[in-house]
Amino acid sequence: PSAFYFLLLGGPYLGARVIGAAPRRPLIAPLCTALGVFCALAAPVVVPAALHLPLLARGERTVAYATGGALPWREIAGFVLPSASSHGVYVGVLPLLGAVVALRRRDAALFALLGSGALGLVLAVGAQTPVLPFLAEHVAPFRLFRIAYRYRVIPCLVVIVLGAHGIDALLSRLRGRLRLALGVALPLLAALDLR
Repeated sequence: PSAFYFLLLGGPYLGARVIGAAPRRPLIAPLCTALGVFCALAAPVVVPAALHLPLLARGERTVAYATGGALPWREIAGFVLPSASSHGVYVGVLPLLGAVVALRRRDAALFALLGSGALGLVLAVGAQTPVLPFLAEHVAPFRLFRIAYRYRVIPCLVVIVLGAHGIDALLSRLRGRLRLALGVALPLLAALDLR
């Protein structure tokens, strides 16, 4: 599942970065080469596993299989309140504030990343929305994984990456001792926040 989550997380972000790159043509050949190498490396693992999937005890992949174990809606507050989450979705106040700063930059790739996070959150709540049941029924990879709340890793990582972009943007505007002081204080605040 990790590679699939990475594609859901990084695909839109990387796509926006590539589309936004100045000289588009020089990027096409390396990207096609990278995709070909990825397929060549993945095929010896994925093809035999897919052929043996029906023989496994969990071989029958239904919509109920893919949407079970959903993240309850009330746990979404756990992104900002550590006591509200029993599924480990708390990311901390500092990354959330940094994410807000990052989104003020109006960068298309960051908004694509935000879209990935929103999709991950919707997928994590399983059958409480029609999105994951529809995707599990019509798009094969979404049918492969059980325990829908595992998609929560996508919005968590999105907030962390956006937070890093925002903190970097904030620190890059500052100079001298203030920058140094914030560079020391922010990790300490993050450590205190995780206690």
